[in-house]
Amino acid sequence: MSPLRSLASAARPSARLSTMSARMGLAALACGLALAAAGLDGPFALVAALGAAASSILAVACPCPMGPDAGRQPDTDMDTDTDMDDLLIHSQKMSVLGELSSGIAHEINTPLGIIGQETELLHMLAGRSEYAALQSRPELWDRIDQISTQVERCGEITHQLLDFARKTRAVLQTVNLGELVEDMIRLVEREAGYQNIQIKRHFHDQGRIISTDPALVRQVVLNLLQNGVQAVGHDGTVTASTRVSPERAEIQVSDTGCGIAPENLQRIFDPFFTTKPPGQGTGLGLSICLKIVHRLGGHIRVRSKPGQGAEFTLLLPVGEPDSTCATDNRPST
Repeated sequence: MSPLRSLASAARPSARLSTMSARMGLAALACGLALAAAGLDGPFALVAALGAAASSILAVACPCPMGPDAGRQPDTDMDTDTDMDDLLIHSQKMSVLGELSSGIAHEINTPLGIIGQETELLHMLAGRSEYAALQSRPELWDRIDQISTQVERCGEITHQLLDFARKTRAVLQTVNLGELVEDMIRLVEREAGYQNIQIKRHFHDQGRIISTDPALVRQVVLNLLQNGVQAVGHDGTVTASTRVSPERAEIQVSDTGCGIAPENLQRIFDPFFTTKPPGQGTGLGLSICLKIVHRLGGHIRVRSKPGQGAEFTLLLPVGEPDSTCATDNRPST
């Protein structure tokens, strides 16, 4: 079965899918794949095409919002059925996008691996005497290095796509929350220092042990710290704080960056949505974070105003995640 037919099959679970819309979306995706393969727009053409195709399909398939307003509790009992329908449609959206992401990642990884292996072989051959003449052509090796760089970038994208599609269960372990956050700060602190960005810590209840999935929490915290550093750009501050109560653990990451526009605040958790320049983001980071936090039975609170930075707060249970709320919690602003 061809990759595009596989993607079409992945989209079938949605009962409201329009045939014409699906064809338009898959056609856009095919064009993006062709551009990426030809090297005309680089690896991020693939992500842009996937986002456009998914939006085209899902706009008809599931016409309810995916942002912070999705899934709010109804004001009256009469709205209960509608609210549950919205939750079901939201689940269908994520399922379709997950299948699309997984299908694309697996289809791209095979040729990507071959390109990477062949590039490594070229580097190995460069050291042999029979290829000495090629060593006098630096422009050739610069291009080979560019191929290696683009392969790595494509690999990062497919890794994010697979992360978005993955449905692994949380594995609970006891962990010191302050130490976990400190470990992630150290990973970004040196790079932040080059840009004169200070990372501050405020660890309340330091030494408190909680039960959670440390690998998943690390992934979320690292993403938020990196986003904070990127938002500041240079000459600013990123602050990480923790607080633990008997009911929940709280991790907060704030920055003194440019803030988030109100119209974007409703969309920042949507898959493939990004305000970064082309080539600097896939729009999957926060979407993956949201899925992880839901999996842990928690939720995310976001506060931001243009010019006043942004504040992301993770609220996590300190023990066994509640399966009834794991799919119902949405980011709040």
